Amino acid sequence: RFFAFWLMAYGVVLGIAYSEDFLTLYFFYEVLTLTTLPLVMHAMDEKARYAGRKYLVYSLSGAAFAFIGIVFLLNYGVGHLNFTYGGILDQSLAAGNERTLELVFVAAFFGFGVKAAVFPFHGWLPDASVAPTPVSALLHAVAVVKAGAFAVLRLIYYGFGADFLRGSWAQTVVMTAAVVTIVYGSAMALRTPHLKRRLAYSTVSNLSYILFSVTLMTPAGLVGGLSHMVFHAVIKITLFFCAGAIIYKTHREYVYQLDGFGRAMPVTMAAFTIASLGLMGIPPLAGFVSKWGIATAAVETGMPLAYAGVAALIVSALLTALYLMAVVLRAYFPAKGFDPASVKEVEDPNRLMTVPLLVLSAASVLLGLCASPLIAVFEQIAAGLL
Repeated sequence: RFFAFWLMAYGVVLGIAYSEDFLTLYFFYEVLTLTTLPLVMHAMDEKARYAGRKYLVYSLSGAAFAFIGIVFLLNYGVGHLNFTYGGILDQSLAAGNERTLELVFVAAFFGFGVKAAVFPFHGWLPDASVAPTPVSALLHAVAVVKAGAFAVLRLIYYGFGADFLRGSWAQTVVMTAAVVTIVYGSAMALRTPHLKRRLAYSTVSNLSYILFSVTLMTPAGLVGGLSHMVFHAVIKITLFFCAGAIIYKTHREYVYQLDGFGRAMPVTMAAFTIASLGLMGIPPLAGFVSKWGIATAAVETGMPLAYAGVAALIVSALLTALYLMAVVLRAYFPAKGFDPASVKEVEDPNRLMTVPLLVLSAASVLLGLCASPLIAVFEQIAAGLL
């Protein structure tokens, strides 16, 4: 059952990525909810069923608001729903209806933003951490949540159009939501002792890095958002895999239970440390490249709200250092009075788990050192050439 729905979910994610128009995107977006629901509820205990119900209600409700946006794009567009860089609104039809269309855009943004865990519609994501770790890693750090960010990106640049939205009250609302979510997610991660839930709240924050960047509605903002979408995926899947390895080998799920794990699980904790430094934005790792791009794009706009977003990025980076380094320091420098016998039976998992950790850690380093070719592709996309 697990692998059947896993394979279906993988195919649906590919459908989202390769969609040519909003109708196809929306179809696969809805099916993604249905194929990932059994994965979230895999354990079928009370926590899993509760998380599944919450996930279903949030996702279907958000999709309903997103559908409103697609209907208005069809009625006020150029007669089709194909993705067109610059937007598909017919300016003659949109004239005089700007406020209505801006309101519809905000509704669609938050509709698609449910899967991107934008505040206050983020509640399903931390609860979904009860799913098996491979599900948390791929679907709730990469595929499902990135599908939401990807749909928002399409909505802004290929639907309503950045030129139509730039400078409007709608841009202010959605950018404010992203800025608030950046700080909120990091603050909640800091105060959450459960390791997987801490990583889930970290995802809430980092997804809004992407949303903040694309709501700048500039080519540089699009490049920054695309960069962080890729780099965060590699880093966060590494962190979730490390958490999964710890839980699989020790059944310990809380940060305060990880004293002395640095020597007991050297490969796992080394991978966790490298990924943590990347997520904090330490150069030359991948996280630094994308965060620098986002901050630079924000400053270039000259908007006061964009400057507030840069401040939020700085605060979030400090909070990220606190909630991730707390794990690393406990692992390598246990508290006074630590008993080495408590980790006597703790060890790294076999190669089926450690090799992927090493490969992903190396990837996060290489992406940071060799980011230029990928950034060049994103710049071509932002210029409307791809």
